[in-house]
Amino acid sequence: MSLEEYGPEIKPLARAKKRLERKEAKARAVAKPPRAYTKPVDKVVAVTLTMPHFINGVAYGPGVVKIPQHMVAGLLDTEQRVRENDARLTGKRAAFIGPGGRPMPVPYEAFDSPLLNVLEAMTVS
Repeated sequence: MSLEEYGPEIKPLARAKKRLERKEAKARAVAKPPRAYTKPVDKVVAVTLTMPHFINGVAYGPGVVKIPQHMVAGLLDTEQRVRENDARLTGKRAAFIGPGGRPMPVPYEAFDSPLLNVLEAMTVS
């Protein structure tokens, strides 16, 4: 609600109020000098990587590399996931084919059993 709604005798007061608000706004703007942007300095950490990583065209690893601290967790997490995926794909796993063609996981050592050869011989003949 503005003061101008109350009639002609209030209009000079409304103009004076606006003028005062502009002066106050200008004084506030002058009081605070604009701050120059300074890029936050990220701490550099030495980390041993076991595989190469490429981020924005920059190669990191393998070996001891110095990287910004905010990148350490991501790179180490990536290496851990790659190790787990490799172990899952190339690790010693075994399964019997169960009902409906579904694999039933069994310990890999079960296939080293001498009785397994007997079972195979009995089922083949």
